[in-house]
Amino acid sequence: MNTGQSDPFYSLLIKHQLNMIRAWSPAGGDTGIDPLALSKALLKLKGVNTTETFSSPVNSRRALQSYETKIEDRVNWDKQSLKAVAGRIAVKNNIPETLFQKLIQTESAFDPQARSPRGAMGLGQIMPATAKELGLVIGDEKTSGSVWHPESNLDASARYLKKLYDKYRKEGISEDEAWSFAAGAYNAGMGNIARAIKKVSFAPVKTWDQVAQVLPQVTGKYSQETIRYVNRLRA
Repeated sequence: MNTGQSDPFYSLLIKHQLNMIRAWSPAGGDTGIDPLALSKALLKLKGVNTTETFSSPVNSRRALQSYETKIEDRVNWDKQSLKAVAGRIAVKNNIPETLFQKLIQTESAFDPQARSPRGAMGLGQIMPATAKELGLVIGDEKTSGSVWHPESNLDASARYLKKLYDKYRKEGISEDEAWSFAAGAYNAGMGNIARAIKKVSFAPVKTWDQVAQVLPQVTGKYSQETIRYVNRLRA
């Protein structure tokens, strides 16, 4: 229901989308779309006034209160302990536990210090702009609330994935398929998935396989990475 109030999550999605469109579009290719215009169009579909100022980022410390382990009590983070924490955070955010654990394994192999060439950080490989919008602190510190703090990073990653899932469920995608759409958007960006949906010649779009068939037209060679990514998570 449209309450007339802006949702800070859509501000996050648009910023993330613009970054992903730039990163994933084939080099030198003409996307045929103005990213800013697409951003505004997506916001209008949700009834958001694009002239409004979005509210402040989520307080990640508050979100962590129910399952946080103090960093000083967990000096050595091994893969099994991190996998267990990921499972608890998944359950807390109503995400299938195995799916979220697979996502983190695929993103970072459970390495809290992982950093990609594109600048994605930590266990959930969160981009800097996305991390800030999710309430994380960018820096070298590993205290609660930092992008490098394992639980804080996992919490932010889970919240972002769940918001993507909720978005596709509201658009009429089934529960199982919505997780595939969310995983695809987590990897390639919501904007690129939206562009792929528009290219599907037979409507309505209800399955991820429909999107996967046309994704190469949007992200070129990078599409195969996204398709393999989703297949790993839903296997």
